[in-house]
Amino acid sequence: MHSPDTPTNKISAAITCPGPLTSYTHVLTSVDWLKVRTGPSTGNTAVGQIAGGAAFYFSPSGVQSGGRYWVCGYGYNGSTKLTGWVAGDYLLWP
Repeated sequence: MHSPDTPTNKISAAITCPGPLTSYTHVLTSVDWLKVRTGPSTGNTAVGQIAGGAAFYFSPSGVQSGGRYWVCGYGYNGSTKLTGWVAGDYLLWP
């Protein structure tokens, strides 16, 4: 297992998710760390990472991009709240 990435530059713009953050799930436990990004693509900057098994609250208004389904929401890395986009492949779906 590797340690989480710490962003070297703080993201100055707040990330606003489309729609209310009314859904709740967890990051798959098979994932060490899940990157939270500024937009729905691996080309967007990572604002941080949340650990496998961590809770994630998200908007049901996701988007398809780059062959993946992305959702916007928030989770925690320790006491740090990270808001942004994550690839839905790494979330536990009912």
